Amino acid sequence: MAEPGRRAATVENAATIAALFALTLLLQWLSGAYRSELAHFPDEPSHVVTSLMFGDYVRAGFPGSPVAYAEKYYVHYPKVAIGMWPPLFYCVAGAWTLVFGATRVSFLMLAALAGGLLAGSLAIFVKRMYGRALGLTAGVVLAFLSPVQSGNSMVMLDVPVALGCFWSMLLLVEYFRSERTRTAIAFGLVTALAMLVKANANACVVMALLMLPLTGRYSLLKRPGLYAAGAIVLVLGLPWQILSLKMERTAVPMGSLHAADFGPMLFGYARILMVELTPLVAALTVVGLAVAAVPALRKAAPDSVALAGAASLLLAILLFHCIEPRIFMDERYMTAALPPALVLFVAGCHALSRLRIRAVPGGAVRTAALVGVSLAGAWLWGAFAIPQRPVLGFVAAADLALAANAPKDAMLVCSDAGGEGAFVAEVALRDHRPSRIVLRASKVISQRPWSGTEVKMLLNDTADLGKYLEDVAVDVAVVDFTARENPERALLVSYLEQDAAGWRAEEVKGDFARKLTVYTRTDRSHLLPGRIRFSLPYTLGRDVELNVR
Repeated sequence: MAEPGRRAATVENAATIAALFALTLLLQWLSGAYRSELAHFPDEPSHVVTSLMFGDYVRAGFPGSPVAYAEKYYVHYPKVAIGMWPPLFYCVAGAWTLVFGATRVSFLMLAALAGGLLAGSLAIFVKRMYGRALGLTAGVVLAFLSPVQSGNSMVMLDVPVALGCFWSMLLLVEYFRSERTRTAIAFGLVTALAMLVKANANACVVMALLMLPLTGRYSLLKRPGLYAAGAIVLVLGLPWQILSLKMERTAVPMGSLHAADFGPMLFGYARILMVELTPLVAALTVVGLAVAAVPALRKAAPDSVALAGAASLLLAILLFHCIEPRIFMDERYMTAALPPALVLFVAGCHALSRLRIRAVPGGAVRTAALVGVSLAGAWLWGAFAIPQRPVLGFVAAADLALAANAPKDAMLVCSDAGGEGAFVAEVALRDHRPSRIVLRASKVISQRPWSGTEVKMLLNDTADLGKYLEDVAVDVAVVDFTARENPERALLVSYLEQDAAGWRAEEVKGDFARKLTVYTRTDRSHLLPGRIRFSLPYTLGRDVELNVR
């Protein structure tokens, strides 16, 4: 039977997580996420559709080869992205849809749960070092930071992988305290699972290496714990990293590692953190980092091992993304650095509060005052603004298209990557899956890598396009006229204007961020659904096809 004190602490921790989960739900609602599409970043529809596929595969009773099922599913809803990212998130989200339904609300609730767990875990971690009030403050601040709010209001992997990294850090800290092998095994398992969410979690391996010099616990190299953890990471986490990297290299711009790039990358990511945290909070975070790194200063910290863990995670994320072979930086990649940064921020405030200031009595009061002043400055800076999720219009477009689309006939959508994904996801969420067939102009009229930097036209004139649309029995076309002009839309619009009598145009009415028109074929009697084929040279390196007769 649990001791009363431990039981009370468990109840308090659960209440903290529940409160921060509720705060995350409120911020989602204020952002407009529940009224908008799940498509405010090009990757988001891919995560939604791939999660639906995992859930549907289980719901259908595991019908045959999962690879064959995924290929068939892709032909219906061409946003399946398994392989580009590891499978764990999709397994969890797919199982979630089996219990809570495959709806926008359900997906956002799952995103809020990850955000609430992350903020709650941070609050509990800080509370153990600096008290209940500062712990809860750290959790609330994390929930309000822009990258976290953005991640929580979309179906993205950045907050879930940040949660995995933070839990990995918690277990590593516990191992450095206890030296128990089973704790090291748990650390290796959680690290591998985080890697199976997204490759950014590879930074946890760097974190473990940094903990050794920051704590001076080199004696742990003589014990089996870290080696057991490493074996788990190699067996469970590494194979998917190799597969994902192989697929990404053909679809996403990847650069070569050059020593000269390290400094600019480090400066760039440090600047991103400074902007997101605001200059004063970032400066106090640097003070906390100094406390964690300098043994003489670390002795005065309430928990030097925990502080070293936070510093190791922050530095590991920065270093890993400076050597990752990409040619672009993204603030999303720093989401996992924000929780340890806030730990170090509180540590920096605590360290400065120990300086003797006669006008302000009490170290705890001085710490709270520093935190309060810093956060007030961050609020004035605009760090806690709620990002808005405008209604794009693809919900209404999907409703119109589904009402007009005949069974076994296909739909075509022409937009940018985010718009095409939004339409595919909205159809998939409404469909009796897998049933309807959605074609993307960027896949059948042209061929593009994920970067969109190269365009290879597959259909070169209106005659070719008209024949193709009849061969695959397209009876509905959705055209986005707000997206930047592209060759696919120019060709499609030219064809529709030439055959104006054969298509009925209906603008999607409403106060939407996109200007969309749904074209419906007026005479579909001559259409005979046949074989639909996709060429996927940038991912699978071969074609996938579906016979819809």
